[in-house]
Amino acid sequence: MDRVERIFPEGLPKAIGPYSPVTSVGDLIFVSGQLPINPKTGNIDSEDIEWQTHQVMKNLKCALEGADSSLSLVSKTTILLTNINSFPKVNDIYGSYF
Repeated sequence: MDRVERIFPEGLPKAIGPYSPVTSVGDLIFVSGQLPINPKTGNIDSEDIEWQTHQVMKNLKCALEGADSSLSLVSKTTILLTNINSFPKVNDIYGSYF
C-alpha cells in the first residue's frame, strides 16, 4: 500500500478547516481547493477577479512546490466561479500559468 503524507507548505495560507492542504499518495499529489487568500495578511485583499485569480494560482504553485512538484505536472484542475461573465479573464490568467 502507498504511503500517505500530509504536507503543510510554508507560505501557503493556513487551512480554515481540519484538512491537509496537500496530500501525497505514492506518486500522486492532491491539493485542496485554494481560495484567493493572501498568505501574508490571511485575507482576501481584493474583490477584483484578476487579482483573485493570480492569488489562487500563486497559492496553487506554492502548494505544489511544497510537495516537490510544479504546475507543469498538473493533470486536472477545477475552477469554481460565482459569475460566469468572469470566465474570459479567469481563463486567460489561468492559461498563462500552464
